[in-house]
Amino acid sequence: MEDDFEFISLFSDEEGYGSMNEIVKDRLYLGDLFTAMSSKVKSKHSITHIVSVGPDYPSTGPEHLVVSVDDEAHENLLQHLNTACQFIQKALDSNGRVLVHCMMGVSRSPTVVAAYLMKTQGMTVSQAIRTIKHQRPQIHPNAGFMEQLDIFAKCNYDTSDTNPVYASWLAEQALLLDMSFSRPRKLTLSTIIPEKLFVSRFVTFSSHFHPVQVYCSCNQRFSSRPGASRVAR
Repeated sequence: MEDDFEFISLFSDEEGYGSMNEIVKDRLYLGDLFTAMSSKVKSKHSITHIVSVGPDYPSTGPEHLVVSVDDEAHENLLQHLNTACQFIQKALDSNGRVLVHCMMGVSRSPTVVAAYLMKTQGMTVSQAIRTIKHQRPQIHPNAGFMEQLDIFAKCNYDTSDTNPVYASWLAEQALLLDMSFSRPRKLTLSTIIPEKLFVSRFVTFSSHFHPVQVYCSCNQRFSSRPGASRVAR
C-alpha cells in the first residue's frame, strides 16, 4: 500500500526560519509554526487548508482546523484524530493542499499526519512513521502519542465513546492520572516538563515576582531574586 502513494521531500525555507516537507506529492505538507505563518511560503506552494496542532493558534476560518493539545504524553490527541483526518480528506477531495503543523513539526503534527496515512492508506503505525521520517527525519512523536496511534488502529479508527477499545483506554488513562496526583513525589524540573525545559545561563526576572526556589534533578538550586543570573549553591 505504501508504494501506491508518491512521497517527496520538498522544502527548506530559504531564509532559514522554518521547514516544510511534502509528504504526499502536491497535496499534503508537514511543517512548523514559522512556515505556517509565512504568507510567502503558503502562496508559493498554493496551500489552501491548515491544520494547527497546539493550544495557542486562533482559527482563521473554515479552511483552518485547530487541534488544541500540548506536546505532553498524557494529552488526549487521540480524540481529535478522526476530525483531523476528515478535515484533511475533505480538503484533498476538493483539490486543496493541506499544511499540518505544530510548533516545531516534530511530535504533534507528525502524529496527525501518521493517523491520516494509517486511516486512508492502510499503513501500520511503523509504516506511517517511517514514511514521514523519510521525508522529514527530525520527527519524533512522544511516547504517549505513539501509543495513541496504536490505539487508533486497534479502535479501527473509531474513537467514539461507545467503542470498547477507546473506552477502556480512556478509563486506564484516568486511573493513571489519578494515581499520579495522589502519589506524593519530590518535585523536580523533569517532573514538571520532562525533556522540554532548557534553562538559559543568564536569566532575568521582573522585580514584582516574589522570590521562589526551583529545584532541578541535579540538586542545584536556582534563585529567582531580582537580578539573579547564576545557579545558587
